[in-house]
Amino acid sequence: MRAESVDAQVASLSASQMSEVLSLSATMSQLEKRGPPDIYRFAGKSAT
Repeated sequence: MRAESVDAQVASLSASQMSEVLSLSATMSQLEKRGPPDIYRFAGKSAT
């Protein structure tokens, strides 16, 4: 039972991390579209 609840916690944690990453990359792409080349290069570096 303990292992199952830990698995569930990990699953929900990674799911919330995924949505954070997705919203972050959405913000990044918005910055890339309207920002100067410096921001574009910075976003590309932190994405990798």
